[in-house]
Amino acid sequence: MNITVPSTAPRRAMSHATKTGICAIGLLLSGFPASGCQEEAPQQSWTVTKLEELAVFLKPGAARVSTYQPGGSPRIQELQDKIVASWRKRPQWLMSQMENAPDRGPLPYHPNHGLTEDEYREYLELVEELMLIPTEDTILAIQSRASDEVSLDLVGDHPDFDGVTINLKTGAVHTVVGDVDHGELLPADAKLRTLGAWSGFRWHILNGTVESGNAVLMDLNVGRLREDGRPVVHYHVKELTGGEMRRNSRYCFVFVKEE
Repeated sequence: MNITVPSTAPRRAMSHATKTGICAIGLLLSGFPASGCQEEAPQQSWTVTKLEELAVFLKPGAARVSTYQPGGSPRIQELQDKIVASWRKRPQWLMSQMENAPDRGPLPYHPNHGLTEDEYREYLELVEELMLIPTEDTILAIQSRASDEVSLDLVGDHPDFDGVTINLKTGAVHTVVGDVDHGELLPADAKLRTLGAWSGFRWHILNGTVESGNAVLMDLNVGRLREDGRPVVHYHVKELTGGEMRRNSRYCFVFVKEE
């Protein structure tokens, strides 16, 4: 089940309107980890404080990871199908709504969501009851590209994700839609909704404008979960070109705990 929550911020853009990633957590994961968090927790094994600590689990080799997606009732899937069908017809309208809306919470009701007001209210209530569940295990290939640099590739055909490169010394990141010079260290206890508290780094790109018909959104988050210290990767990429959605993929996976 691929669930999308209508978000109010560009970094919480819609999921699965045109292309499905391994994990469509939509805004259920706040689209991306929120920076508004709890008080900073004391240093613990799960807390990431510097880039070099990512190298502990981003070691060259094949890592087994569990992919995640939301689990819920058939009714929420039915309502989401209506939303996505409507959004597909109006990609520029949707991105404009997200760019101009407040930074927290769902988008306000609009007939362009493809639901009645009562259906939209029901949908948001059902979203609150969702839980992320593991769907399958797969392999993440981690390769050393240069000094202090690693690239990430998932087994199978994932052109929007494969080739993500992280420099574990400088913080520079390369993705299919562009490069970022350095990442942002999020406060300990940042929230990945339903996955819980985590600690790590975030890289973000937001270029172009909806009005021009050309825009790019990328968000990469890498760190550890508080619950058991397992590494987690959450990645979202969207690309609007000439008014058409060229890319829209989301991936979420957690490293399988070593025996």
